[in-house]
Amino acid sequence: MSGNHDATVGLGDFRDSLLRALGPSPAASARLRTTPWFFREGALHIEHGHLYDPDNAPAHPLVVGEASLGVHFVEQFIAPAGAFRYLNMNDETPLKLFLSSFAFYGPRAPYVIYRYFHAAIGAVLRSGPLYRRRAASEIPAGREGAARFVKELDMPPELVEQMLALGVKPTLESTSRTFSRLYFDRVLSTLAMASGVGTAALGHAKMGAAAFSVGALAMTLSWARGHNRYRGTVAEQLEDGARRIAEATNARLVVFGHTHREALDERYANTASFAFPRGAPGRPFLEIEGGPEAPRAVRRYLEPLSAAQVA
Repeated sequence: MSGNHDATVGLGDFRDSLLRALGPSPAASARLRTTPWFFREGALHIEHGHLYDPDNAPAHPLVVGEASLGVHFVEQFIAPAGAFRYLNMNDETPLKLFLSSFAFYGPRAPYVIYRYFHAAIGAVLRSGPLYRRRAASEIPAGREGAARFVKELDMPPELVEQMLALGVKPTLESTSRTFSRLYFDRVLSTLAMASGVGTAALGHAKMGAAAFSVGALAMTLSWARGHNRYRGTVAEQLEDGARRIAEATNARLVVFGHTHREALDERYANTASFAFPRGAPGRPFLEIEGGPEAPRAVRRYLEPLSAAQVA
């Protein structure tokens, strides 16, 4: 199913392309279903989950349009800088990321930091009214996409309307939230304090003290708002989204991905990531048992092949 970094799954020719690439048997081909948004069978609800993460929520789940904050950073920071270690560190503070860049990338760290600021400034500039105006232009395409989704996947229209209402607002809808999310106030406060120290060192004590004081005051006010601005981790936000889906649509089991972190309880499960098993005994995956009216998620692991099996 389509998500924030695999939107092409939602395109009409994706299923045929995937089947050509895999070459499965006719029986296996008949079992393959793809969806541009969510999958529903009885009381089982499955979707990627990015609609419940403000940094990655799109303006409309069925329109590949304005890039979310997360997609923007992948395109403008992580990919150009080759800073792939940061793909799963989106709920860390910038200071921790900057310091870690020297350990991760050594001499390339200054360029990595530059690309971060380039992406961050670009995100602020395209946020707020500009983002909302462009997102509003996607509304007609969203209506058409929802109508096709209802028809082609035989979804109840009222369920689709419920799901549209449950998604969170994208961070980029608000310039102030984007500015705050990127900790620009702390960055500017740090620059003000550093410039104050430098100015004082050059013999302009009063001017330096004033700049340092303004920066220190702004930093104090910023820290008073909390150490970590991120409203809970991505894992917590998706767990909350799953709870709301279960309550609003009478789902017995909600399954997400997106976080790359395992979760498993009676009503919510997360597939984690097949690519990042995090010390698991093998590649993690979920099997759904019990049928569509009483679904139950079971965590299983694909054990790594031995050297003899690979040979």
